[in-house]
Amino acid sequence: MTLNETSNSDPLAVDERDDILSRGAVREMKVLDGWVPGKTKSRGDGGIYTYQAIHPADRPDIMMWYFYRGYKLNEEEGQTFRDALARPPHTLPRQEIAALEAVLRDKGSPDLFRLSSARTEVLNGKMVLVVEGHYIEVDDEALTVYVDADGKGCTIDELHFRAPASEYKQYMPDVQKALQSVVWR
Repeated sequence: MTLNETSNSDPLAVDERDDILSRGAVREMKVLDGWVPGKTKSRGDGGIYTYQAIHPADRPDIMMWYFYRGYKLNEEEGQTFRDALARPPHTLPRQEIAALEAVLRDKGSPDLFRLSSARTEVLNGKMVLVVEGHYIEVDDEALTVYVDADGKGCTIDELHFRAPASEYKQYMPDVQKALQSVVWR
């Protein structure tokens, strides 16, 4: 089961569907076989925070989810993100990672997250920022795809995958298949 956006003007309006997730810049992403709906959160107190997760039926601790943080970056932060995405696919050097702190949020903090990879790449025709690494305190591995949802770099949609470090690689083929199914708005 997934959530499907029914109106471009209301990101919280949803239809229930059996086979796709559709929110924000993601027109559709196929739900993985054997995965089920997980937590869903939405709130509109000054911003529109929205979160939709899926997970293997027997493993709610292994999740893939769509996330919109509920606020826009300022113009300068948005331009920095756009500049990173405007260059050909590349691995981000340290100074570029530091400049994208507002985009990365907790993944920019070495006390919380050990970054193993930060790169831009083309995902189904759209340049995105892909970050991988390790949440230190909980021993989870994570992959996050950051998407410029408004073309200005200020509205960021995120697709996340997170699993215990010992099982992360086991689920990666399914996650890659889901990401390859994404159709952008």
